[in-house]
Amino acid sequence: MDLFYLLVLLLSCRIQAVRGLMKLSPGTLTVLRGEEARFTCSTSDTQWTVMLWLLNGTAVLTISKEFGVLPSINPNVTAETSLVSRGDSWVFVLKSTERHNQGPVTCDLQGIDRTTASLFVQASSGTLQSFFSSFP
Repeated sequence: MDLFYLLVLLLSCRIQAVRGLMKLSPGTLTVLRGEEARFTCSTSDTQWTVMLWLLNGTAVLTISKEFGVLPSINPNVTAETSLVSRGDSWVFVLKSTERHNQGPVTCDLQGIDRTTASLFVQASSGTLQSFFSSFP
């Protein structure tokens, strides 16, 4: 029985160590409608093969460690390698944000870990100005 608890403890430590290998930043981002949104996903785990980006729970972009950014049916998203890293850090770019883009942004290293940030999209200042100027 004591061996079982020791194995559970070791497995728990291993899981926590793996989770520490991945970072998504910023954790929260607020942009004006129409602006670009950028999130950086970094890992120190060299064993990753596929990075999947999800926007509001829907997969929108796939990155292969071997081949880079794979073709996407969504022309509003892309990714680029981070200048800070050597291929294990990617910047997810949402080119022109809309209100429906607001919500969770997830970086999923397939078979390793996933982490989620929050995107908030505000109406542009011109839209607010037009809205308020319509009142007497």
